[in-house]
Amino acid sequence: WVPISLAADTMSPGEALVVLTGKSFSDKEQAINLLAGSGQPYVATLFTALDSGNLYYRKADQQLVVREESRFIGLQTGTAIEGKSRDFKRVGLNNALREQLAALASGLALSDPDADKRLDAVKSMLGKLSSQHLVPLQQRLSQEADPQVKQWLSGVIAFSQLDAPTREARLTAITELTPLRHPLVLERFKSLAQSDTDAQVRLQAGQALKSLQHAEQF
Repeated sequence: WVPISLAADTMSPGEALVVLTGKSFSDKEQAINLLAGSGQPYVATLFTALDSGNLYYRKADQQLVVREESRFIGLQTGTAIEGKSRDFKRVGLNNALREQLAALASGLALSDPDADKRLDAVKSMLGKLSSQHLVPLQQRLSQEADPQVKQWLSGVIAFSQLDAPTREARLTAITELTPLRHPLVLERFKSLAQSDTDAQVRLQAGQALKSLQHAEQF
């Protein structure tokens, strides 16, 4: 047994896994950060299971498992774990942890040597990240060699700026997003065209919306 609350600088990956079974969201935040940089082979599976709501732990011994339909698979062992549904409890997250998880999971995927996988990863970030999680993406943007991945990285960063306090930032974001054909972009352009406080932003968002809608017809 290890204490549920541990300082991040004294936490091992194994202890971080146990922290995830606790109730403190701030402790879970530290544990997730530590695991993201731990290099452990199960981290990608862990993040995917957390994000989908399929990460559980066995109440008897706090062993983390992934739920696959009616089975529970050990996170670290990859083998089936015996027990009935009532023997397990889902690992809880709040919205802040979900956002942190999305940023970290996508960040790991952006290091994949396969450009198609990096593209899928960056597309999955659209609309999920706040400005506080953009620094790693901006750093990645300067390193990215694939033009399409680079374009989508710029778009994800721009999407978070559609609510920026300055008109200039919102106008720049609209320009960056206009080449991207995505339902979320269309939805935000429509919202800005109807309700932004600045007339120029409303105008540019409306023009960008028409451009995307026209492109969809061909």
